[in-house]
Amino acid sequence: DKEHVLRRAAPDVADSVALPTALYQVPDLKTVDLSWAGRLRPDHPSLAAISTAKVGDPIHIVRDGPSWMMQDEKAQALGRMAKSWSPPQGLSFVRGEVGAIVRWRKSDSQEEFRVHLHRDVWEVAVPELVFG
Repeated sequence: DKEHVLRRAAPDVADSVALPTALYQVPDLKTVDLSWAGRLRPDHPSLAAISTAKVGDPIHIVRDGPSWMMQDEKAQALGRMAKSWSPPQGLSFVRGEVGAIVRWRKSDSQEEFRVHLHRDVWEVAVPELVFG
């Protein structure tokens, strides 16, 4: 069976060639606080910003105390990242965009948290992020 195996040496990578270092985080519901918008008061400006957001819109990630927030180009909060999420160590934020917008319902949330929710249905922006 050795007659059907082609063996060849892989070329060396030159020291001067920069290898890709970007880390892409695709949209994932586990990375966001799905109930954040559900807890906002009805007149909160973030609700209007979320309702006009579209997939592909640019976003920024900013630290807000212990949390990380998604903001649109006008610095309006579009959502909060999950408490378990943090940017990858050693890499800087390069860019982000709204990767998906999902509808979340009060009934999707755990029963003990439903008392804090002010609406039955809301939209959640889920980011697509690039670090490098």
